[in-house]
Amino acid sequence: MRKVLIAIDTSENSLKAVEYAAGIIGHSDVHVTLFHVFFKAPYGQIVRSGDLPHHDVSFDGSTGEFKRWLGTQLMAAERALEKGRRILADAGIQNENIEVKLSESKEGVARDILSELENGGHDTIVVGRRGASGIRRFLTGGTASKIINHARNCAVWVVE
Repeated sequence: MRKVLIAIDTSENSLKAVEYAAGIIGHSDVHVTLFHVFFKAPYGQIVRSGDLPHHDVSFDGSTGEFKRWLGTQLMAAERALEKGRRILADAGIQNENIEVKLSESKEGVARDILSELENGGHDTIVVGRRGASGIRRFLTGGTASKIINHARNCAVWVVE
């Protein structure tokens, strides 16, 4: 049985990647893992929104605000995973062949996805490309770019 890993975040682009993959692999004998890496900062180490440069957040020194922000991020991730699961099921993939994983970031999003790719024995990975500007992607390296450059022994689908 083929094993496909679909790495998603909470963006519309990642759900487009799920839809694209579902259109190609629907009704086939395939196992699909929807995988989301959840950022969870060590408690007490983040005190200002500036400490999270890649996240659109606004809080300054309030632990309560930070906890609320983390909670909303977790709920958004769970909603995105459920939407992705429904898209796959609607495309004809059997529920028992759909696995949903929400993982706390350990080494960074791209590295965590690559670890899941390798450890899960997946032969294909699907990622969406975010709308970051070309210069920003060049300077920081997007998750999709890192996966393209470091994934081995598998097919890599990058969905616009």
